[in-house]
Amino acid sequence: MDYPPDIFQRHKQVGDYLLYAALSGFVLIILYIAWNFAEDIIYFPVVILGLVAFAILFSNPRLNLIVVLLGFVSLTDYNKGFQITEVIYGLYFVTYLAHWFISRVFITREPFVRTLTDRAVLLLLIAVTCYIPVAVIFNGNVYGIFAEWIAFVLLSFYFPIKEEIRNNPKGATIILCIIGFIGVYIAFRNLLNYRAMLSNATQMWQVARGRIVTNDNLLMISSLYGLILFTFAQKWRHQIITLGIFILFFSGLILTQSRGYWLAFLLGAGFMFLFLDGSHKKRLILVTLGGSASLALLAFIFLQDIFLLVTSGLAERLLSLQTATTADISLVNRFRETATVWEHIRVNPILGYGMGVGYDFFDITNGVTETDAFVHNGYVSLWFKYGIVGLGLVLFFWFRSIMNGVRAFRTKIAPPAVRLAGLFGATTLTAFLLSTLTSSPFFLNDTLFAFGLLLGTAEGAYQRTLEQAPA
Repeated sequence: MDYPPDIFQRHKQVGDYLLYAALSGFVLIILYIAWNFAEDIIYFPVVILGLVAFAILFSNPRLNLIVVLLGFVSLTDYNKGFQITEVIYGLYFVTYLAHWFISRVFITREPFVRTLTDRAVLLLLIAVTCYIPVAVIFNGNVYGIFAEWIAFVLLSFYFPIKEEIRNNPKGATIILCIIGFIGVYIAFRNLLNYRAMLSNATQMWQVARGRIVTNDNLLMISSLYGLILFTFAQKWRHQIITLGIFILFFSGLILTQSRGYWLAFLLGAGFMFLFLDGSHKKRLILVTLGGSASLALLAFIFLQDIFLLVTSGLAERLLSLQTATTADISLVNRFRETATVWEHIRVNPILGYGMGVGYDFFDITNGVTETDAFVHNGYVSLWFKYGIVGLGLVLFFWFRSIMNGVRAFRTKIAPPAVRLAGLFGATTLTAFLLSTLTSSPFFLNDTLFAFGLLLGTAEGAYQRTLEQAPA
């Protein structure tokens, strides 16, 4: 079709007019703010810089993914109320995920659902969203429904992470580096908080039983991450560095005094041991012995006079595992909680009750009857909220991701980073099988983000090996 010779000139003029109009509007907005909100004008440059950063990030998808994943550390502190950093990051990650999915569905039409695992994860995310009216029918708390749904949205990071590892030759390395950064940030923060707690302690029992439980699940993941790095480090310099990384992460895990995640770490390490060859099995035993000795030496150097007091408290906590199921009032209370929720499941096992729906439970630790929507047993929680179908979907893609992570690790032709990403994903997801019995990963922001990260890492490594396999 032939266009009139002046059509392009007219389009150029229209474009110029639009730019002039936008500039004029922008100037008017500045004048309006300066006239009516003179005291807030100092924040205007920050807004401008934020808009510029926003434009740069969303024009560079890979950089955008890296920044949004690194920025998750802003949600890892548990503070009362909403913090400004949490609000800003919440708006950022929701915008990122909406942009990522919309651009692939309507603009580039690039497929991102490729395997049965992908379909199961997507189906669960759709089902959780569809459960909002179900929760309303069962009188779910509106704030609870919204909070749980937003937390579940973080599971959507599975798709960008999986696609980055699958499509980018350096994707596995990038994701592993991001995991390392998150682990270092949390470990250092918890160690500083532990030091502050010891400084403020006024009684001996506060020193012996002092613990920092924040992000204990992420520290368990990081500890297995450090263990894998050391086990496969080749050069002696890398071995020293990775041993230090493991000690940092593992010391943070120990100071949480979270026995469930201690046992989960052991399960993950044992699972990894099964797939190692002889030399790497020896290395794993070496890091277990050498890391423990180094950690004890460092603790003695830094704790000095209170070393014996702290270690006796940790030893008492460890030995209490023998009688935890009968003597630990907190664990017994969780068993009673599970039994109470199970009675509700028996009434409605197929559909479930949805997010934010509470149940009445007599808490023996506080001696009062409370209404709560959180269930410590993750499997029972999924069944209670999303019915047998929701539980089945999670178990399906959970075990399938473990299996595919192992497959990626066993693919000898795959790059080392891809193989380690597969092993890391499979090992940590296996560890979660145990900790989920007493601490649900399907409720809070950090655990659902971690779960999506691990699923995406394992499945992405597997799909990368499929792309590289000879025809």
